[in-house]
Amino acid sequence: MQPTTLNRIRSIYSVIASPNRLEILRIINTQGPLSYSELKTLAGFKSKKESGKFAYHLRKLVRQLLITLNRQERKYNITNLGRLILNLTKQIEEHSIIESGKLYVRTSHSGMVEFNSDKILQSLVKESDMPVELAQKITSETESRLQKFSTTYLTAPLIREIVNSLLIEHGHEDYRHKLTRLGLPIYDITELINKTSTTENEIGTVLSKTANSVFSEYLLLSQIPRNVADAYLSGDIHLSNIGTWGLMPDTLFIDLTLCNDYDFHLNDKLLSNPRITTLTDNDLVANLCMLISTLQNEIVNELVIENIQEYFKAYNSNSLEDNINIMKLCFYLISLNSNVTQNSLVISIFLNIDDSKYSNLTDSIFDAYLLYVRNVPKSKIKLIISSNFKNNLYLEKITQIVNSGGFVSISSNDNSCIAYSGIKKHVSPGLHDSIWLPAIHSLSINLPRLAYESNKDETYFRTKLAVILRTSIDALITRKTIMLDMMKKGLLPVLTSGIPNNQYANMSLIINLVGIKEALLSLTGDKLNSNSRNNLQKKIITTVNKIILESNTKSDNKIELGILHESGTDRFYTLDSEKYGKNLSIFDHDNLFYTDVESVNSPNNVLNFNKTLTPWLYANLKGAYSINIEIQPDITDTNFKSLLIHASNSFPYFKLVKNIIACTNCGTKYKNRATRCSVCKSNSKIQYQTK
Repeated sequence: MQPTTLNRIRSIYSVIASPNRLEILRIINTQGPLSYSELKTLAGFKSKKESGKFAYHLRKLVRQLLITLNRQERKYNITNLGRLILNLTKQIEEHSIIESGKLYVRTSHSGMVEFNSDKILQSLVKESDMPVELAQKITSETESRLQKFSTTYLTAPLIREIVNSLLIEHGHEDYRHKLTRLGLPIYDITELINKTSTTENEIGTVLSKTANSVFSEYLLLSQIPRNVADAYLSGDIHLSNIGTWGLMPDTLFIDLTLCNDYDFHLNDKLLSNPRITTLTDNDLVANLCMLISTLQNEIVNELVIENIQEYFKAYNSNSLEDNINIMKLCFYLISLNSNVTQNSLVISIFLNIDDSKYSNLTDSIFDAYLLYVRNVPKSKIKLIISSNFKNNLYLEKITQIVNSGGFVSISSNDNSCIAYSGIKKHVSPGLHDSIWLPAIHSLSINLPRLAYESNKDETYFRTKLAVILRTSIDALITRKTIMLDMMKKGLLPVLTSGIPNNQYANMSLIINLVGIKEALLSLTGDKLNSNSRNNLQKKIITTVNKIILESNTKSDNKIELGILHESGTDRFYTLDSEKYGKNLSIFDHDNLFYTDVESVNSPNNVLNFNKTLTPWLYANLKGAYSINIEIQPDITDTNFKSLLIHASNSFPYFKLVKNIIACTNCGTKYKNRATRCSVCKSNSKIQYQTK
């Protein structure tokens, strides 16, 4: 080794031998470029008397090229040599610690600290509210076991695993729940990345699924009562969107008639939003898209936009062509708003087409939506058409939209707003000035299981239903409490800003019934259209509504009953098949799920469908109810229009469901299972139903 090199090494070792200089080096490495005064304060040289001492240490580091001064910015930064010295110092520290024979813990900050059993004691008392005496006993046993390990060093997750294992051994499962570490194993993360890369091809999907997994565990272990978590895990109830169930509401109704006079600052905490003080005609599209974009991060399932014609009334005198272009741009911009946490969220537009006041705007919305669905593989936007079809002007357009892959539902119930999912909007007294109104659902009851376990005893079935219903009510009330707490903490700032006087206590809480067909057939053994089945169905729903009414009377909650198409039907079926050891598909042995929303699969069935039971169900399922009208691929346009008229006379609310095959490259819809797209020649396609 050359003498000059050897001298240089000695000089560097001499410089870093000072704890003060080593600390200065670490601070710059951690904090980044710092000014003289910032570095001096962070290094602990706060008094004027220490200025000379600090300057001396700084000069030593600069001379050995461990840090450098950017004279333009007047800031000090670490050099590559400085980083190398820090890394070597860290390795030397760790090796000396390990060779000392003591227990050491690698922290989450990649540092090594000596094991201290007091931290276990403090964690037990603080995190799980454990009595000090019991905490001391568990701490002592944990330390005893750790001393027997031959590992190079300990980690915090390993220590927590030992503690939790001891708690289980001693029968302290409740404490173990509170101390559980949330997260995914390395293998699961790797599989998630690999599977997502071959399907959605989006890193946002990986992040979303990872976050959902963590918050699912958090919900079951911490947020909801133990009996609710047990009911979910056993399959008596199902919680859809479990990763966000304890974070935000499911559905939101937005009344755009109040948005014209609304201050679009939304909330001071949303720093990226433009501050528009005066709403002009040119701002209408931009503000609506901005509103939807911000709300998407605070809602799980659906945003329902009401009174869109009133909102855009300034455009009513424009030419039809101009308005089509405006509305098409609006649809495109809404679709481009990506939601990292919830890719399944949809935007639905409630459209009253019988009001001729804004016929120009209504025409443009239909035409723009048709252009939009023709150019997108699967629409994120859905239309809810309110009409009695006395004027069949729009029948042709609805036919074209559905055949092009558009999502359309029809409401003939006096123009009262309803979500595409079938959730009804109920405005409580005092909420007339609220811009939006949230609804909480995503909780389903497994009716077939209750029926199987009742062994055709109707009284026993209704008794068991009452028990699980009360558990479900408690779950939704708990969820409402969580939502209100989230709002108070400012975690849902846009939602909180849209309703006056903290009136979110009036949000709807909807319980969903799953598998009522299977339950009724299991109880009665009769044919599906028998009077005894219909009467029993009414009796069950009446019983449930009575229990719900008693609960609502005792509190300020608004619990409601519904039948929705939500996740959980396949999970219920799988769990029950495993439990009872048989195929439970009563109606179709190819379907490995229970029924939820009623489906009508032909024009003749629409005409012959039970017209007395359906209105009764719609009126008594106050939370949500709909019918699916399945559109056959070979139906003519004339028969389609006739079907629409008959269905609107028979059902208060229904969805038009059609099987769609679309090119994922250009959005073209196939009429058959063609191997290649006729437009762009791509063989990449997607298949879905418009429901």
